[in-house]
Amino acid sequence: MIMTKYIPILKTGDAELRGLEQLQNEIKDEIVPLIELTKYRSISKQIAGSEKKQKIELPISKRIDKIEQALGHKRAFILDLTSDNSLTNEQIRRLRSSEKGFESWCAFLWSQKQRFPLLIPVIQLSEEGSTNWAEFEENRSKQLLFLQKHFGTYVYRFPAADSNYEEDLEAIVKILDCNQIMCCIDISFIPQGKGKLLLNDIILLIQTIHKSFGISNFLVSGTSFPASLSEFTTAEYGKFALEEVALFSALKKSMEKLSIQFCYSDYGCINPNRVSIMARGWIPKIDCPTDTEMFFYRKRKGKSNYADVYCEVAQQLVIDPMYTRTKELVTKNCWAIKMIEDTAKGNPPNLSPSFWISVRFNLAVTVRAKLLNLM
Repeated sequence: MIMTKYIPILKTGDAELRGLEQLQNEIKDEIVPLIELTKYRSISKQIAGSEKKQKIELPISKRIDKIEQALGHKRAFILDLTSDNSLTNEQIRRLRSSEKGFESWCAFLWSQKQRFPLLIPVIQLSEEGSTNWAEFEENRSKQLLFLQKHFGTYVYRFPAADSNYEEDLEAIVKILDCNQIMCCIDISFIPQGKGKLLLNDIILLIQTIHKSFGISNFLVSGTSFPASLSEFTTAEYGKFALEEVALFSALKKSMEKLSIQFCYSDYGCINPNRVSIMARGWIPKIDCPTDTEMFFYRKRKGKSNYADVYCEVAQQLVIDPMYTRTKELVTKNCWAIKMIEDTAKGNPPNLSPSFWISVRFNLAVTVRAKLLNLM
C-alpha cells in the first residue's frame, strides 16, 4: 500500500512542476504526489514555403520529462489523466479512451513503469470508445486485469458528489484486491466555512465504502484556495481559513475509531480550475500559508513597473507576524522563503504570476510536510 502521510494533488502545469522540483529532497522522499497529466503547450511553426504559421501541440512526453526532472525516477507518484477539457488534447483523449480494454492507457502505463518503477496508476473509467454498456464493462475488466498483472497498488479517484462510485467499485473489487486499492475522494473546492460541514457526509461515504467493499485506505482531497481572489475580496491584504486542514483534523479523529488508514491530501493551495490571466496585465500578489490559514498581500501596478511593486508587496509580507510564524515552521533551505526574501531585498527572481503560484505551492507543501512530521 502507499506508504506516506501526505499526497498532494497537482496538474502538470509549469507552475506546479516548478514548485514540486524546488522542494527539499527530504520532502520529496516522503510525499507521494498524485500528478494529473495535462497537455503541453503549443508552439508556432512556420509553414514551409509560406509566411503563415501554424500552432503545433508538443507531445505530452515532455510533461513526463518534467516529472522526472522534478522527482527523479526512483520516487513513487500516482499518475492520472486530467478531465478538464481546457487542459485536454487529442493525445490525452486517446489515453482516456476505453477502446480495446483501455489499450492506449495500459500501453502508456507499461512504458512509464520502465522509467518509474514505483509508479502507481489511477484506474480510468471513461466510457468514451465503447459503443454500449456491455462493451464498456468488457473494456474496464481488461484494464483491471492488466493492472492486476503489472502493478501492486491502484488508486480509484472520484468526485465526492458522484453517486456512481458503487457501480465502479463493485466491478473493481471483483478483480483487484481491496487491500491494494486506495480510494481518493475528491472534494475539489471547499468554500469558506464549509469544511467541517462536509464532515458527516464524508464519514458516511467512507464507512459505506469500507463496509460494502472492504477498502480500508482513503484520502480526501480539496482546497479552499479560490479560482480568483477578486471573488473573495478586492482588498490589498486578506486572509482566509484553510478549510481542507479543518476537515482533515475532524476526519482524523473520527477515523481513529475505525480500522481505516487515512492519508492527508490537498491541492497545495492551487485551485483545480484554471483561470487565464488577462492579457492587459495582472495585480502583483504574494501568498503565504500558515498552519491553518492563508494570507496575502497585493498591490495594483499603476504607473510603477512590476519589479518595484513586487518588491513592495514582499516587504509588506515579511514584516507580518503571520509570515514569521510560517518561516519558523520551515527550514532555512526552503526555496519559497528565499524567493520571497530576495524580492523583499529588491531582487525579484521572476515577475510572472505563474512563478508566484510555484512559490505558493512550494511553501504550502513544505509547511504541511513539516506539520505532518515529514521533515
